Order: sequence, then C-alpha cells, then structure tokens
Amino acid sequence: GTKPAEVYAFVGAISTIVAFGVYVIWAYLPEPWLHYLGITYYPDRYWAVVVPGLFMLAIPFTLLTYVSLNHLATPPASSFNTLFDDHTREPVVVAGGQAIQPIGDLSLVQVNRAMFVKPL
Repeated sequence: GTKPAEVYAFVGAISTIVAFGVYVIWAYLPEPWLHYLGITYYPDRYWAVVVPGLFMLAIPFTLLTYVSLNHLATPPASSFNTLFDDHTREPVVVAGGQAIQPIGDLSLVQVNRAMFVKPL
C-alpha cells in the first residue's frame, strides 16, 4: 500500500500547483474577466506584489537569524568548552589490529603535533 508520507507529499504538490495557478489567474486577469467568471470577492492587487516581496525578504532574514543564533550558541574561542565537554571520548587502542578503530576524539596536542611539527 501507499505510505502516509507519499500521500501527504502528493496532496501537497497538487495543492501547491493549484494555489499557484489561482494566484497567477487572480494577479493577471483583468477585473471584468474575473466578474464574468463570477469571482467578485478577492483581495486587492496590491497583495500580488507584496506577498512575493515578503517571501524574498524572509529568506535572507531567516538565514541571518540562523547564523546569528549559531554564533550566540557557540562558546568563545578562549573557553575550555571548545576543547573538552561532557561528550569527549578518548580514543581506545584495541589490540588485535582491527581494520577500523573505534571512534574517539583527538586531543589538541595530537592535532597540533600532526599539523605543525615537522618530521626530522
């Protein structure tokens, strides 16, 4: 059978296409044609310009808000929480030569040694 998510996606896609079609008809057909079709109650044409403009402003505002909240949630560079926290896991060395070692966090000393110490 069909999954509920598939049905919701289909209904959402069809609804979006129909809503866009109604919007385009309302925005571009002259008023006498709308009255001839029996459509007499509709919003002012002013909203045909304002609503897309608001969506275009909402996109950068959302991105700016997202980045700003991430900056506020990040501890400063001088904080030890950027190096260690409650979820820090030291790497475990397993004897027997596993092909893939268990996951663990590298210490800052190991990273600096690998990145900045020149071999002799």
